[in-house]
Amino acid sequence: MGETNKGISGLKTFSIWTVIKEIYKGKSIQRAIQNSTIAGYKVDGRVADLGARDGKSSIYRFIESKDALIDYFDYYGDGEVIRKINLEEKLNIDDKSYDYTLLIHVLECIYNTDLILSEIKRITKKESLIIIPFFVGYHGQPKDYYRFTHDALERKLRSAGFSYWEIQPYGYGCFTLAIYILQKMIRLKILTSILFLLAVIIDTMIFLLLNNGRLSIMGYIIKANP
Repeated sequence: MGETNKGISGLKTFSIWTVIKEIYKGKSIQRAIQNSTIAGYKVDGRVADLGARDGKSSIYRFIESKDALIDYFDYYGDGEVIRKINLEEKLNIDDKSYDYTLLIHVLECIYNTDLILSEIKRITKKESLIIIPFFVGYHGQPKDYYRFTHDALERKLRSAGFSYWEIQPYGYGCFTLAIYILQKMIRLKILTSILFLLAVIIDTMIFLLLNNGRLSIMGYIIKANP
């Protein structure tokens, strides 16, 4: 059993230019940094995407899934590829049915978090990828219940019985976080991009000059083995 908190090493895990490209695609800075941070993560075999909405998440542009057969599940989502399932109840899925399970921006919208974590452990053979926003506004789809700290996530993973996990925060400094908060007010993508770039430069100078490695956390990426 274990954990990895990469802390300020998160500075190396996202590409500034990828984030700017994502901003131009209409993504928030938080989602853009998340996507860049997870880039290259590989899934293969059978994959369950729980809470997939329409099955068209932007994360699929960043994870490697060409060798995967993905089933999309959601109770409220729509689309021909979506299988209806209630994530607040025991899942009607056999044990160890999937090699990988994805839970992207979903855990905070599930009231019974202990049950869903136990269930994804039960149905997964290799690894579960769980992405949870931390600094984000209310986004009920249809509900929004929680924000989790690193400490709370560790306890929940342990209680669910996972054998090993890695918890990686993503984000950057306080100025980058401030531009993300103001992004909806700025609206102009070119201005958002310029301010984001300036914020990253200022945050980097603060980290280097003041030797302050405190990361302003926007969310967490968890890789958990059953």
